[in-house]
Amino acid sequence: MESETKMAVLNFQWDGMVGLNPRIVPKRMRYIERDPMFIINGIIIHQTGTATATQVFNSYSSPGTLVPDTRPNGAHFLIDLGGTIYQTASILRTTNHVGPIKPRCLEKHWVTKACSAEDLARFNAIGKMGQKELDKYRINPGDGHPTQAGLKSLYEKFHKRPPERFPSNDDSIGIECVSQPIIGPDKKPMYGDITFYQKDSLKWLVTQMKDTLRAMGNNTIELFAHIEVSAKTPGEGMGGVNLFRNE
Repeated sequence: MESETKMAVLNFQWDGMVGLNPRIVPKRMRYIERDPMFIINGIIIHQTGTATATQVFNSYSSPGTLVPDTRPNGAHFLIDLGGTIYQTASILRTTNHVGPIKPRCLEKHWVTKACSAEDLARFNAIGKMGQKELDKYRINPGDGHPTQAGLKSLYEKFHKRPPERFPSNDDSIGIECVSQPIIGPDKKPMYGDITFYQKDSLKWLVTQMKDTLRAMGNNTIELFAHIEVSAKTPGEGMGGVNLFRNE
């Protein structure tokens, strides 16, 4: 008789929040939620840059403004130093947790399809733009100045689908781990490892999320550290993602 592996599925409710679960504390912070999220293509692991979860919650509690958009950034889940998991946003809503995504076809470790001639020409043209030319792409006068990285990210999102591009704010779940950067060998900030308790909780949460999404028919979820998909502080998310890469 063949053995069957039972998937561990999270009980998400109609509002995108996990139902009663002894390992997840519901703490929905609506100010970090943005648009409806219709598909989930990835999970991105972050590190907060703070010493405590309270500092994160305080940041998430600011309403900000719509124009210019000063609403807080944030992720769907937060794991405290002691391993407590908080769900801070509905998985039915996007949050700003990724930032501009890197062109995947230029990242040697993650290439799924080589850059086309059109890709290279577009990236080269953007790379030569000065701020005056970049500002032509600003949508709202009150918004910040567009950047070369931002335009490359827009090109990726509008012209490609995963896995040809990295998951973005529009189609990924973010998991933050409370963690402060350290000073690296080059005297610059970098992120080190996360705690034992965070690793245990992160491994459980990611496994549960992947099983839940598979049960919903999504078998193509990719897992990345923040630094792998966007230009962030070196090391961000690697302490978490390496748990799965070293299996």
